[in-house]
Amino acid sequence: MRGGHGRGRAAAQRHKAEVYQKRSNLEGVKRSSPVLSTVPGQLYDHTPRGPAWTFENSFRDYCQQGGGEATWWLQEIDRPFEHWSVLARFQWGEGTDRDHRERRGTPAQEVKFADLGLEADREYLVFEFWTQTFLGKSKGSFMAPAQDSSNALQVFAIREVRSHPWVLSTTRHISQGGVSLLAEEWDQAAMTLAGKSAVINGDPYVLTVHVPAGYQLTGAEAGGVQVEIASQQETATVRIVPAATTTVAWKMMFDPPKP
Repeated sequence: MRGGHGRGRAAAQRHKAEVYQKRSNLEGVKRSSPVLSTVPGQLYDHTPRGPAWTFENSFRDYCQQGGGEATWWLQEIDRPFEHWSVLARFQWGEGTDRDHRERRGTPAQEVKFADLGLEADREYLVFEFWTQTFLGKSKGSFMAPAQDSSNALQVFAIREVRSHPWVLSTTRHISQGGVSLLAEEWDQAAMTLAGKSAVINGDPYVLTVHVPAGYQLTGAEAGGVQVEIASQQETATVRIVPAATTTVAWKMMFDPPKP
């Protein structure tokens, strides 16, 4: 998703913030860094930013044109082991004051997979990053939940359904694997899911895995680092607390479906 300009980065370096009123406000920065670039054909905010650009003037003019800021941004992730989509939904709020825009919530909305360039006749798994909510398996479309006044952003990972366990989401970055997930492989004979992830010292890293009916997560390991596992109805999680910024090899063990 689009990042800032070089001028903005230089200004941030000159005025490095050292004290924060609420450390929780840093989560958005941490989980969206590094910034992933987009390519033509994807949705992105195209508000013109010429020499006389100001937020207030741009927003007012943009709304008069009937466009407004883009509500949906799409990022496609390609890796040797998988292709998935990351769809973000923004609640910009009302008003022309950048710092005081009123958010009144948005209703639930149907999202058609075909509108995202996905095959309409296939089944997909959808996971929302900020609430860590699995929205289930869908075909044709899924329902983006309503947003209240405190929820300005939703980020959905959309992955095609597989017949065996597979990573659904990760917590390091809003791309849910685009930054951290370096490898992933399912071994049907050994009933294991193995991979590699780039992790940060002291930052808890959680892999959420879709577990098809009949399978059961029985254990996990991550290069000698202590892990915690938990199982839900259709998903399971593996939590790692890295002792260093490094690449960790992990493996999950499953019981097979009973005949």
